[in-house]
Formats: sequence, C-alpha cells, structure tokens
Amino acid sequence: MALETIATLETTGKGIGWLWNNVIKPRMQKSKLQRQEMLDKINDIHNEVKFNGGGSIKDAVYRLEKSVSVIDTKLNGIQENQHVALNLQGIAFWISNEHGGCEYASTNLCKLLGRNESEILGNGWVGWIIPEDRKRIFEAWEFSVENKSAFDEYYTYKKSDGKFQKVWGLAFHKKIGGLHAGTMGKLEAIGEPF
Repeated sequence: MALETIATLETTGKGIGWLWNNVIKPRMQKSKLQRQEMLDKINDIHNEVKFNGGGSIKDAVYRLEKSVSVIDTKLNGIQENQHVALNLQGIAFWISNEHGGCEYASTNLCKLLGRNESEILGNGWVGWIIPEDRKRIFEAWEFSVENKSAFDEYYTYKKSDGKFQKVWGLAFHKKIGGLHAGTMGKLEAIGEPF
C-alpha cells in the first residue's frame, strides 16, 4: 500500500513538473512579456499627456482603464488554462486567497470529497473534516497562511454519502510580482473510502 502511494505521488509529481515546465511556465513567461508591453503602452500614454499635452486627462484615464482591462482578461485566461490542464491530469486541487479562504475548488477535488464547490468555498471545507482532526488541521492551515509557509497534513473528510476518506493535503503559497497572492494546494486520497 505504501509503495503504491509513493509510486502514485512520484508519477503525479513528474506530471506536475512536466505540466509546469512545458505548459504553464512558458505561458506565464509569454504573459509577462505581454504585460510589459501593456505597461510600456500605459507609460507612453502617461508621457503623451504629461509632456506633449496631447489629449485630455479624461482620454488618458480611459485608455489606461482599457489597458488594465485587457491585462486582467489575459491573466484570467491563463488561470483558466491552468485549471483545465490540472483538471485534465486528474489532480484534485484548490486555490485560496491571501487570507486562506478557498476561492476555487477543482472538479476533481469536488469528486474526491463528494461535495459541490459551494460546500468547499471560503472556510466551508473545514466543516467536512472529522471532528477529531478539525481543530488540528484548521490551526495548521491558519499557521501556514499567517506565516506563508507550506501546508502538509494528513486528515479525514466525511463525504456526502456518509463515508470517510483519508487524504493528504499539500499546499504552497504563490506570489505575483513579489507579493503574496494566496495558496494553491492539492489533495490526494489515501486508500479507499470507508
């Protein structure tokens, strides 16, 4: 059983590594270049208004808002692609905000826990941890969020069908532009539901 779990974890790790190196990282690098191009355009607009008197401040603000909207749209597209890629690999994962509240629960996570996304979002996920584990896990999660450290815990969930599922939760904090931007984690089943 332990060897099977280790082999599964190694396979999953290799899959995640391949996905990161061949799909997500190149897209993020491309997006970084696109963001820089947009920032350069914004700077040009600023210089035009500041130095040349070309156009009104209202026009400059409108162009700036439009540029920011384009950047947001591109970033959302990258994030959606990342979600699709991880779901296709069968990874049960979640994304939380910088305060630790779950903002996204993958379809695989919902399937593993036998819960719909609305039951997991925010701090709803805590309510489905068995009472014997709940306090320990929530305190470990809070510590991880407050200290921006990894979360690595074993615990048991109660599924919607009344069965229990032992799981391994692993999460790491992500940064965007050097700023803390929440957490991305995965959950793996340990054995069969009981």
